[in-house]
Amino acid sequence: MIGVSPDSDLRKRIKQATEKSGINKLDFVELLKLIDQHYDNMEATITQSMASQSLTATTTPIEVIFDSVTEALLSVSEEGTIRNCNKVCSRYFGVDKENLIGSSIIDVLPDSKGRSLADFLQPFQSDINDTNVDFTVGEVTASRKGGESFIAEISSNCLKIGTERVFVISLRDVTTRKKAEQSLLENEERYRALVEYAPEAIVVLDVDSKRFVDANEIACELFNLSRKRLLSIGPQAVSPHTQPDGTPSFGESRGHIAEALAGGHPVFEWTHKNVHGIEFPCEVRFSQLPSKDQQLIRVSITDITDRKRDDEFVYAQNKILEMVAANTPRDRTLRAICRCVEKVVGGMRAAIMGLDLKNQTLSVLQAPSLPEPFKVALDFMPVQENGIACAAAVYSNQQKFVTNIAKDNAWKGAHTLVNRYDIRAAWSFPLHGDKDVIIGTLDLYLSESRQPTTNELDRIGRIVRLAGLAIKKQLDDDKLRVSELRYRGLFENVVDGVYIASRDGEIITVNPALVDMLGYDSVDDLKRAGRTTILYVNPVDRERVFARLEAEGVVKNFEFRLRRKDGAEIVVLENSRAIRDDDGKIVAHEGTITDITERKKAETRVFEEKERAPLVMVSLRLMPMAMLTTSTPWARN
Repeated sequence: MIGVSPDSDLRKRIKQATEKSGINKLDFVELLKLIDQHYDNMEATITQSMASQSLTATTTPIEVIFDSVTEALLSVSEEGTIRNCNKVCSRYFGVDKENLIGSSIIDVLPDSKGRSLADFLQPFQSDINDTNVDFTVGEVTASRKGGESFIAEISSNCLKIGTERVFVISLRDVTTRKKAEQSLLENEERYRALVEYAPEAIVVLDVDSKRFVDANEIACELFNLSRKRLLSIGPQAVSPHTQPDGTPSFGESRGHIAEALAGGHPVFEWTHKNVHGIEFPCEVRFSQLPSKDQQLIRVSITDITDRKRDDEFVYAQNKILEMVAANTPRDRTLRAICRCVEKVVGGMRAAIMGLDLKNQTLSVLQAPSLPEPFKVALDFMPVQENGIACAAAVYSNQQKFVTNIAKDNAWKGAHTLVNRYDIRAAWSFPLHGDKDVIIGTLDLYLSESRQPTTNELDRIGRIVRLAGLAIKKQLDDDKLRVSELRYRGLFENVVDGVYIASRDGEIITVNPALVDMLGYDSVDDLKRAGRTTILYVNPVDRERVFARLEAEGVVKNFEFRLRRKDGAEIVVLENSRAIRDDDGKIVAHEGTITDITERKKAETRVFEEKERAPLVMVSLRLMPMAMLTTSTPWARN
């Protein structure tokens, strides 16, 4: 029985209402018939279900439909008593149907407590005369057995049966859907947060319309456009006509969009421009976004201007180091350093000054971008505490930043010159050689008044070290050249023989004195004679030399005889040292040879004279006695 009570009179009235064919007069039974129509004339199926379940003869098709509805349906009196309900209610509320009937609506809809049922249901009431049956749906908190609550969609109708009003309430548990919606909302908010707070610019491109349909704040800042303006344009408006390789930005296929739409994630470099027309290199990443009706691509854009400058700096730094190592002329190396700092840092003109330590003045070594009159004014700049940037930097041995030349007293006499060449600021960095000795400055002249940034200081600091290295290398080369000249003069003019020979006796180099000593015409003539083994009168002497070199590493005052080209023998004194490889093996030896032949002859003469001296003394002592004997008178007798 579906209705207010199971009495036969009410049953008869409900059956009569059921038999009516029109729908203009909507009552509770007609509402059930509409439900019957909504389930696509399920009468046959319901009848079969009735048969299989051995339904009693008193169960009507309308009651079966009532129980077959997937939503919870309740009929409630105006006082709030549940008169009837379907089986879904038992599942929703965890209470048997028999126990629900007769209970208070407050038990399942706790928010109705303290209010009349009519007032509580009023926001969810549908117009009973609306033939379109457009139900008003809201949400309420429902309660299960045990106090567990859930969210339910609610709609209701008010029927008047006789003099009594009955409310028909439809409830649908939407807890799962709400959780899904909440999860979706959280995911959307999380995605939006990831997009908005991402470090790179992000836009969403509609491939078909060639327009941006979404963008984060970083993208607006990157292109200097408002969000509204950015979403009214597409990639062509933020790209130059051509890319750095000379190809047009648009008009030829590069395959990136097709790859993204096929599920790929292409990464490529692209030059963009902002609203002011300033171009800058970017790294771009494509990823397809899921969409039913549109072809959407998520575009991640990263400005790589700094990365490109760093790459250029590393390349330039390596080139400069190669120039230094290859002994490239100093002017070319310093000019390359100036060009490097001008390109990598940007917006400034560079000069490298050399310090005259004796006179304590600075002069321009290289300044390719500075006008000649300005360079002339910088030459022979005296080092002083209150001087211009370069002079003060050397005096204090610290970096000097003049951010506004017009207000700096040291530049007062040069204001006309700096104004003519649009110079507003000057930064100076001392260059150091050995033991922190200042050897010059790197100076940067700007057309705007400002301090250097941290990033600029890092790059300039590395270039300063390069410039100091280049100048120091040049100074060291100059010293080495002078030293070599002195050594060459000593090598060529020393009276002793000087040589370098390999372990197996091949002559590497000798000085003219040794060539003359051995009687050869030239160094080449001596080398053509063969290995040094032919020069030893006694080959054992060479082995003795090398035995000492192996044992001690040096040979001191070793005396032996050498054979000249003409076959004559000379006595020499050798002082030499071993030259070893990384493994400690002797690969060569070098030393000096002194011809002591004449000295040895003199020593021999002295020795011989000493040997004759005793005989002479005896002869001298005997001479007077002999003379006395021959002169006495009795000697004649």
